Amino acid sequence: MANIQELCMHCMQSKNGQGICPHCGYQERPQQPPLLPLRTVLQERYVVGTVLAENGEGASYIVWDQVLNSSVVIREFMPTTIAQRTGGLAVTPMEGSEAVFDALRRDFIGLSRSLARMRDIPALIPVYDIFETNGTAYSVSEHLDAVPLSNWLSRRGGHIGWEVARPLIMPLIAALSALHSAGVLHLAIAPENILVDSRGRFRLTGFSVNAAHLAHTPLAPQFIPGFAAYEQYAANDTCGAWTDVYGICGVLMYLLTGVIPKEAPKRVGNERLLVPSAVASTIPANVASAMAKGMRFDYAARTRTVEMLRDELSVSENVTGVLKELEKEEKKQQEEPGKPGKKSFLEKLQGNRPLVVTLLVATIVLFLACVGMGIVLAMQGGAQEGEASSAVSATSMLGLTSALDTSGVTSNDVLLSKKAPDTVGQNYLSIKNRTDLWPYVKLQLAGEVFDDSVPAGVIVKQEPEALTPIADGAEIQVYISKGPYEKSLTDVTSMDVVDAVADLSAQGFKCVVMYQESASVPANRVISTDPQPKTTLEYGSEVVLYVSEEQPQTSTSSSSSSQAPTSSQSSTSSSASSSSSESSSEVDAVG
Repeated sequence: MANIQELCMHCMQSKNGQGICPHCGYQERPQQPPLLPLRTVLQERYVVGTVLAENGEGASYIVWDQVLNSSVVIREFMPTTIAQRTGGLAVTPMEGSEAVFDALRRDFIGLSRSLARMRDIPALIPVYDIFETNGTAYSVSEHLDAVPLSNWLSRRGGHIGWEVARPLIMPLIAALSALHSAGVLHLAIAPENILVDSRGRFRLTGFSVNAAHLAHTPLAPQFIPGFAAYEQYAANDTCGAWTDVYGICGVLMYLLTGVIPKEAPKRVGNERLLVPSAVASTIPANVASAMAKGMRFDYAARTRTVEMLRDELSVSENVTGVLKELEKEEKKQQEEPGKPGKKSFLEKLQGNRPLVVTLLVATIVLFLACVGMGIVLAMQGGAQEGEASSAVSATSMLGLTSALDTSGVTSNDVLLSKKAPDTVGQNYLSIKNRTDLWPYVKLQLAGEVFDDSVPAGVIVKQEPEALTPIADGAEIQVYISKGPYEKSLTDVTSMDVVDAVADLSAQGFKCVVMYQESASVPANRVISTDPQPKTTLEYGSEVVLYVSEEQPQTSTSSSSSSQAPTSSQSSTSSSASSSSSESSSEVDAVG
């Protein structure tokens, strides 16, 4: 067991007898009230270190778990506007605030329980212990080896592209979907509440009771400028899933541009999102549109749910979606040739090889005719007529040149030396970086569509079309298939819950995890699903996973502390070591 006096209370590593920690450079100093004093021991198990974060709800501390022999994080409910610390560690509500304190404390416990039940969602940080002591409540969660999102992004040049951001942001959206289904709002989604773990995954933290992020409540509100929606400042009881949509869209904008959105109150009368021109062209149109809709100033006009946001970011169209509409428009133009098209003369010229050839031939013939006329006039010795013919020749050539100029055509447009490659039918991931195939073009993913006949990842359409004359270095916009809109539910029975959620999420299903006791199925394994396997479901359908719950151990506190249990046993270990029946019942409720 670690020597507590030798531990650095900032990083929880041994100081090796030195006054200043050789690992993090921390020199120990007292924490000022109402923060918990360093080395405070809770539940005869948790040794409190330095404060990590605090707001109107309370404070989070790095803590040494003497049972697990590892660092964890403890959150204490300690709202300084309605409570105070009296008699050492005891927390007492101020006179007249007793009912409010008790109600918010119950909200804190309820939030912690909800997070504990979702400990298998990869984008969330597991909560594995809840207890009450000192007149207040505490929750214990994993301490991650992670860096803040802002630090991670700065190491990558200050912003990333959509193709990099998409697999990172989508798990956060999936986690928010599960939270909202359980009635939990975050209300503080921002870079400072997103950590990047050692595996490069985004992890959402910074959970508090709703009152900590709303104006005109008993708690001191915390608003994160640029990411808090206007309704949080107004506090008219209008917050909902759309409020978290605002926050996650702000984070997405920050990832793609490196710019923090303007603070919501300052967007009154002008809700435009200012994006640097240097990166604006790199953001796909559907992503830019989704961000704009997700950050509408008026919450009633904003994207309502994270599921809708996910679909907009994914260009979730059925087989009758975008590509079908494009095909219908093309057929309509072919069937009604009398109606003027929407393409400019230049676009038609670039896409019409016979027209280009005709123009070239006409130019050559006109030139030869003029030359021939000049020769004839010269042979007749009519100098004056020769001069006139030269003038006619010059006027004719100038007239043709003028006609081309007014049509927006240049010699480079007419004499395009390259042709668009044919990418349709090929796997996008296999060819997107193959510069040896078509070194003169760049492939850009424009969107995804459902297609029952084309496997997922295969290109179904490109713009411009194959063999269209293009300039060197041109960009080819491609659309790829997302596979069928309806899929058969995979059988994930007996799988580990993390693997099952990852598998079903990759197929486009929304997962809700429910725990049940089972004498035959090992802990954290899927017992059954609703609907049953092989059921045909639409993309985005909800699938409930019934997962085997860990069985409470009957060992005593002394036997539990004689060996270091695994993190999956931490909840029951804490329950055994709890000194009050009330705290034990809270842990059992989590288990």
